[in-house]
Amino acid sequence: MPDFSRFLFFDLEYNPKLQKVREYGYILGEEQVRDKDPAKLETASDKASFIVGHNVLRHDAPILKQYFSIDFPSIKVLDTLMLSSLLFPQKPYHKLRKEYLQNEEEPSNPLKDAELCRNLLEDCIKKWEEYPWQLRYLLFQFLKKEPGFSPFFQLAVVPKSDEIRSKWSEVQKWFCLQYDKSICLYQNFESEWSTYRAEWCFLLTLFYEEGPSDFVPHWVRYQYPHLETILHSRRLVPCENPSCPYCTDQLNSTKQLQKWFDLPSFRSFSENEKIPLQQQVVESAMRGESLLAVFPTGGGKSMTFQLPALIAGSQIGALTVVISPIVALMKDQVDVLTKRFGIDRATFINSDISPLERKNAFRAIFENEKDILYISPEALRSNTIFKLLKYRRINRFVIDEAHCFSSWGQDFRVDYLYLADFIKELEEAKKLETHIPISCFTATAKQDVVNDICGYFKKRMNLDLVKLVSTAARTNLEYSVISASKDKHERSKELIDLLKQYNGPKIIYASTVKATERLAEGLHEYGFKSGCYHGQMESDKKMEVQEEFQKNDGKIDTMVATTAFGMGVDKDNVELVAHYEISSSLENYVQEAGRAGRNPNMQAYCVAVYNSKDLDTNFQILQQNKLAEKEIGEVWRVLRKQSEKRERIVMSALEIADKCGWTEQTENIGQLGTKVKHAIMLLEDQGFLKRNRNQTQMFGSSIAIETVAQVRSALDSPNVDKQGTIENIAFRIMRHIITKRWTKNPECALDDITVNLGIEPKDANEALRLLRSKHLLDQHNDWSAKIQRLGTFNSKRMLARAKDLQEVLLKNCEGHSVDENFLLNLTKVNAARGITESGTESRKCLQIMRGILRYWAHESIAEIHLIEAGHQLYRIEFLKEPELVRKNLQSNWECFEKIIDTLLVLQKEQSFQKEESNKNGELADDSIWFSIDNLILRIYGEKDIEDLVRQAQFEFALLFLHLIGAIHLENGLMVFYTGLFLDISQENSSRVFRESDFKKLHDFYENKAEAIHIVGKYAETMLYNKQAAQELLNDYFTLDIQSFRQKYVMTPEERGAVSINLRERIGAVNKEQKAIIKSSARHILVGAGPGSGKTHMLVHKAASLLWLEETQPNSLLVLTFTRSACREIRKRLNALALGLAHGVTITTFHALAFSILGIQGSKKDFKRRGKENNSEDIIDKAAEVIMSDEDVGIGAPGVVLVDEFQDLSSSEYKMLKAIYNYGDKPPRIIAVGDDDQSIFEFRGSSSEYFRKFATEFPNTKEFYLTNNYRSAAKIVRGNEEILSYLDYRVKSGKRQTAINLDRGELDFYEEHDVSRGAFAAAQILLDKKKNVKESACILSPKNAESFLAAAKLEELGEDCRIIKGLDKEKCSVESIREIIGFKQIVETDQEIVKRPWTIEQFKQMAERYKEQHREESSFKFLDSVVSDFVDCEDEVTLGGFVQYLNDISYADLNDKKQQINVGTMHSSKGLEWDHVVLNLGNWKPETQEQLRLLYVAATRAKKTLTVLGVETNLPKSWIKNFAKKGRLRECSIPKKIHIETGLGDLKLGHILINDKNKNRTRYLQQKFEKLPLGTVIEIGFNQEFQSYNTKYNGRLIAAFSNNFVSDYLENLQKYSYSPQKAKLLQVCRWQDDLGQEIWVPLLRVEFGK
Repeated sequence: MPDFSRFLFFDLEYNPKLQKVREYGYILGEEQVRDKDPAKLETASDKASFIVGHNVLRHDAPILKQYFSIDFPSIKVLDTLMLSSLLFPQKPYHKLRKEYLQNEEEPSNPLKDAELCRNLLEDCIKKWEEYPWQLRYLLFQFLKKEPGFSPFFQLAVVPKSDEIRSKWSEVQKWFCLQYDKSICLYQNFESEWSTYRAEWCFLLTLFYEEGPSDFVPHWVRYQYPHLETILHSRRLVPCENPSCPYCTDQLNSTKQLQKWFDLPSFRSFSENEKIPLQQQVVESAMRGESLLAVFPTGGGKSMTFQLPALIAGSQIGALTVVISPIVALMKDQVDVLTKRFGIDRATFINSDISPLERKNAFRAIFENEKDILYISPEALRSNTIFKLLKYRRINRFVIDEAHCFSSWGQDFRVDYLYLADFIKELEEAKKLETHIPISCFTATAKQDVVNDICGYFKKRMNLDLVKLVSTAARTNLEYSVISASKDKHERSKELIDLLKQYNGPKIIYASTVKATERLAEGLHEYGFKSGCYHGQMESDKKMEVQEEFQKNDGKIDTMVATTAFGMGVDKDNVELVAHYEISSSLENYVQEAGRAGRNPNMQAYCVAVYNSKDLDTNFQILQQNKLAEKEIGEVWRVLRKQSEKRERIVMSALEIADKCGWTEQTENIGQLGTKVKHAIMLLEDQGFLKRNRNQTQMFGSSIAIETVAQVRSALDSPNVDKQGTIENIAFRIMRHIITKRWTKNPECALDDITVNLGIEPKDANEALRLLRSKHLLDQHNDWSAKIQRLGTFNSKRMLARAKDLQEVLLKNCEGHSVDENFLLNLTKVNAARGITESGTESRKCLQIMRGILRYWAHESIAEIHLIEAGHQLYRIEFLKEPELVRKNLQSNWECFEKIIDTLLVLQKEQSFQKEESNKNGELADDSIWFSIDNLILRIYGEKDIEDLVRQAQFEFALLFLHLIGAIHLENGLMVFYTGLFLDISQENSSRVFRESDFKKLHDFYENKAEAIHIVGKYAETMLYNKQAAQELLNDYFTLDIQSFRQKYVMTPEERGAVSINLRERIGAVNKEQKAIIKSSARHILVGAGPGSGKTHMLVHKAASLLWLEETQPNSLLVLTFTRSACREIRKRLNALALGLAHGVTITTFHALAFSILGIQGSKKDFKRRGKENNSEDIIDKAAEVIMSDEDVGIGAPGVVLVDEFQDLSSSEYKMLKAIYNYGDKPPRIIAVGDDDQSIFEFRGSSSEYFRKFATEFPNTKEFYLTNNYRSAAKIVRGNEEILSYLDYRVKSGKRQTAINLDRGELDFYEEHDVSRGAFAAAQILLDKKKNVKESACILSPKNAESFLAAAKLEELGEDCRIIKGLDKEKCSVESIREIIGFKQIVETDQEIVKRPWTIEQFKQMAERYKEQHREESSFKFLDSVVSDFVDCEDEVTLGGFVQYLNDISYADLNDKKQQINVGTMHSSKGLEWDHVVLNLGNWKPETQEQLRLLYVAATRAKKTLTVLGVETNLPKSWIKNFAKKGRLRECSIPKKIHIETGLGDLKLGHILINDKNKNRTRYLQQKFEKLPLGTVIEIGFNQEFQSYNTKYNGRLIAAFSNNFVSDYLENLQKYSYSPQKAKLLQVCRWQDDLGQEIWVPLLRVEFGK
């Protein structure tokens, strides 16, 4: 028995949080003590010569020194943990076996543990004696002076050195025989023997055992970090000596290939390879080199990183981490290893696997059951992944599809660029002496990409990558390109003809999601077993489709996919890869085409169906996915603002997007998160901030109890042992936490808990709530929030407003039940509240309602889908009865209010400490720290802390308060979402993001654009010269980019993101217009005379901004004055700028103001509801919101293009200036207009702003459009005379040049009576209009004369259209009965949430509606709406249709195709006709505005201009150009006149339902709902009120309004006209101030003599 008399065995129990020793136990000779008093242990230590403990060096010794004043020299300390690890290397765990514990619920006994430590030492001595004397000698020689081991040799029998000297040769011989097949002995030992003795001892015992274990505990690796280096070099790096038995067997790459993959040899790609490239790559990895390998597609690159990984796993137990960009690729590669080769040493961790699968994967990795781990680049941001890898030996990181670093890394996977930082942090945590090697693999990498990848690792990690590149081409692939039609239907037929030629499996690539879906459906109809695959599909659906395609007898043998299906897909018998549209780069094209013929013994085909239009599609996708400099600046502005008074901020990507105003610009919310992360990546790259690894909420894991038995007792439930119950989950969580209570990191994060226990986060959260209620977790401040005490939007006021708005929302949802889909328009709801408030308050109300909807979605109250961002149109489906929702929130409101009050008290209490911090120069943030238990204690008392319902109520209450903006949660919310943890130093917080910071991303996008041009050049060349095209392809991947450009004469234009064809179309303008389009001036002012092609130029400039100047679509704001102008510009821009036009905001000032305020309506609605005296005030309100620096929902535009700038009012100008000053960088302003045509002074317009533009906006360049394309030369010259009467003209001295050299006609008739002139004008117009296709118009100063002219035209047998300007007659299209009915059908279509309709489907839907309601109408108006809408749409979305209905008016569409028009002079603005008659009567232009109005009206004429008026009233120099035709001859007066009524022409109060008339009005409302159009409406005269009334079936509808009487009735009565009857023209929906909705008839009233 060993003599332990001088050895002190001890153990202690220590609480790391309290920093207190609970108790200790020791054994010294016969003395055994268990106590808390330090004196006894100190006395015992004085008697002992050596101290023995388990993990004493790292854990107990520092505590003994600090708390007991016991400081043993390390040479006198024996650590049984290290000794056990040395002598029992096959044991996976080295904890003391505490068999004295009857169960895990008992606390540890330190005296018993001291005894176990002594017993373990006895076992070690026995083990020592079993070793051969040669091994004992080596261990003794190397460890006799090593801390933690030295005292052992006082007890163990060791050889005497003088006895061994004579036998040293025997030791050497024994060593070689024992280890030559376990490790490499042919490398230099001398320096390692002397320097790293302890490390070698661990390896000697490790590989002495039968069937050696490769497991070295992490605490040993931490204590002796060089052990890893020795192990790697001796076990994994082959030496050059052919006599080495270990290397020639275990490290022979060919033998290992045979062992693992049953392949006799590596594959060669060309005869020039002396050593196959596969073998070179494998052996380079085995040597520990970092490398970049470029293989041809189908070249077996996966095997070349899997084989070294498997060797490393089997030889040293190391893990190889594979970074894979696509989830499907991970599963595919793991499945191939398992099913094809029977290798189960690989696994993957991604977002698609269940918690249990995730737990099992983590366990398998931790317990060395797996050698290969596939993860996505995003996983590098996970703390849980970091911790997992920290405790495993890492062989290397493999970056599969490494071209993502350069060719599309910044588009596809932002977190790729975080890899270097992640590895460096991991190396530091593991205390590694050398870098973890890197292997980069790709099948498509040109020279510049190779340089990019190598440069990244050299710059960030100082790694030099060995480049192993194959230049060999696939010999079993036949490439071809066939010319295709531009028409997609014809092109689909061509594709089908192609596919019919091949029998094997096929892959078809298309550029867009909708193209893949359309093609897959079409091919299925033609009998192909087709499937669809793209990145927007649900994960399980993608998995299912992929698995079916991989099967040789599956349901799918023809896959239609986007490039998301390109990388890594490994089906070896694909016969054909067809590109329906050409790829965006040759890299992608080769990658995708390489999916064919993976079996080298089969012939496969790669065919591209090509049309040059494909390039436009690729350029469009590139432009749409770009991150603009302005957008990054917006993200930085938001983050900078949030970082005031703090250096760390926590926000989700969606919250940041919200603050940027982006969530109201797109329905694709998921895309916003990617955009925000891209922006943060670049900001981090440029040194603005530091993004940390994602973190989840840290719970109160410093436990209040010490044993699992106490947990069981406290829970006191039979469910503790029932799997899956909350009590069981709580018990398991507590047991997990207790096992960590003595560790350095005793706290447990949410992701730790869910991963280690395999449970859902929501279940973990509920279980933790239970534990807190039972006081099993310490209560500490693990939540923090910001709260607003004062100001307009203080927290209490926000909550009060939310209470009202919650009720408003629920009221708007009334009538809808569970599982019923319906639409909710938040801006309309916001507008309908009818409350007078500031613009900022209105905006806040919209944000609060949006927060309430998000809360509903989070709490599974309802399914919420954003359909159209601009109007915040949501599709709602309640999952709970709305009334229950109302009651639940009402019952919780007191809790909400009390939480706010309590947080305000806490804010006051904590403010003093922060003031002290500020005095000391410390940065103190303004957050409140609290715990939920503390809140409950303060509000409801201690008894409620244990109430689980109360716990849940408070958590959900805090989330609700956060979402409505009453508070801003910073910590604690991570239970509900993943926040980005960002550090922003105060030094950086004042920086502004500039153009120079954007250069890196700009260059990247430029290279992407050039790649599209190059792939187009390749396809064009393939059409006529395959050999030349192949040479181009080879050069692309072998030459550096400069050499390639020179050889193929790449012009500067071929670096722009636009095709040559489209560039030419955009540039198809005249010289004057081209100068404007090419100008990059900071601001531009364009003076555009009538007929100068202003709209043409404006559209081409907008297209140029999008395509040539690369302005992001959502960064371009186009402002006009009429909705019809918006529609016209949108149509033209869609046709020219293609898909990029869809993201451009084209709107009126008023519509934009409504959007900023978060309400939907019109100027008329705003005024009618009595909200303001002047409808211009809404623009003032919007301007105030912008100037308040609040989120305005439109982002910060990069360019603002203003049409008709001369018509700006003071309010509109104020709003424009507010937009200009919003954000960090002012936008460019491009103003187009003509001060000579400023005719709306009556509405506040002023040309003053046009004149002073250059002084208000510095660095302005002025342009003038002087060519007149509209009017004949004589008309141009004559009308110029009017300008001589105008003062302060911007274009003074600029004369128009008539492009149309036809003479034209100018005629003048003397006529002072404007009514008689109206009748005569109709006849004159018809005399002038010789061709039926010619257009013509009669213009008068007032509306009444327009109807007289229209009546005469009708008598003459000519139909006409009455045009209306800024008048009360317009009503919204969406209020028309047949549009309401059709829209309801559209809104209830279940498919629209999933994807857009085709135009044909939309038209078929309209036809079905018409068939169902055929008795109500001829539906000409609906036909007009549908036709006009689809005229410039490629596809139909619900949001797009809603936006269209908001843009267009009833009057805009009514009889739109008529060739003859009549209207007022004001209404003619922006229009033109071949023949124009001005019926002026005795009207005299006496003011500057009236002269400009005359100029506007006169310049509408193209061929002839005829004036009826008084010569002396008109400008002399102008009228002298006219041929004098004398007085008008007598003209007969028409017997009938028809006038169409609008909403303002009937007294609508007569139609509203009230107690007095409810029977009559309800009857009429029922009738109007389905009354056929064309029904006769009676007109009667009320003698009592002396007024005309409309009637149906003898029942009063309504009297004519006062406006109708003054505008029409009184004028027509002068000529003895009176209303006779009317016909129902349309029925529209109208709502009064109190919310009552009624049907209002629109009539065609007939007047007769």
